[in-house]
Amino acid sequence: MTFNIDPQRIEEAITERTKAIIVVHLFGHPAEMNAIRQIGQRHGLKIVVDSAHAIEAEYNGVKSGSLGDTDCFSFYATKNLAMGNGGILVTDDDSIIRYLQAARDHGMSPGAFARYTTGEFSHFEMEELGFKYIMWDVPASIGIQQLRRVEQRYPMRARLAQLYFDLLEGMSDDIQTLRPRPHVRHSHHLFPVLVDAAQRDAIGGFMVSQGIGVGVHYRPVHLEPYYRQTYGHHEGEFPIAEEAGKRLLSLPFWPEMPEATAHRVVDTLKAAIIANHAV
Repeated sequence: MTFNIDPQRIEEAITERTKAIIVVHLFGHPAEMNAIRQIGQRHGLKIVVDSAHAIEAEYNGVKSGSLGDTDCFSFYATKNLAMGNGGILVTDDDSIIRYLQAARDHGMSPGAFARYTTGEFSHFEMEELGFKYIMWDVPASIGIQQLRRVEQRYPMRARLAQLYFDLLEGMSDDIQTLRPRPHVRHSHHLFPVLVDAAQRDAIGGFMVSQGIGVGVHYRPVHLEPYYRQTYGHHEGEFPIAEEAGKRLLSLPFWPEMPEATAHRVVDTLKAAIIANHAV
């Protein structure tokens, strides 16, 4: 189980209005891109990939960023390549690149740097409806340095994930882990586990009371108040997402995390489960 999009369900959802398939490599586990790309080709649809969790990931030996028509990465402070905020879109489609170069800079072309290096006084027209999405020099400088560390830190993430898997072995009656499929390289952005839905919040509360921060990644978006009120969404529409939203609990996870801390997290998780069984 990965909670990624199910290729078998994509074609059921395609209508004459469909323009693209949006894929998320959730938690850093690549989706089944071969099947998804075939669907896109059959229906003439673009593939837009959210790789925010997956900068180190690979699918059948192909790196993330090379799996869709466009791939998007996040540079938010919690991501594996952190620059504070923002992100980047990668593509080998020249028409998308030309549009984005204008759209990110108020709709003007050929871009701010080029405009100030011509050596001549000139005007530049607004060719698109644009935005101010230009990357600043300071985050870019940070990002260059962080990029050099991505592959150095990845083995640390992989070792910590394996330690968690080992420590949680034998607890399948109470905790379900999401193990990587053999043909992928999981980037291990987060380490989520599944616990009993009726006990999830109590378990999380117990752990927080013991000084261990945990999270819920993620609540099903269609059940948030805005989407319920604006679009009339309701429970039962997306049962897998709803089950995940009730059962997921993300454990503390960062590359430099000491093994002793992982042991303490798991011991506290076990204690939380025992305490809630006794209630």
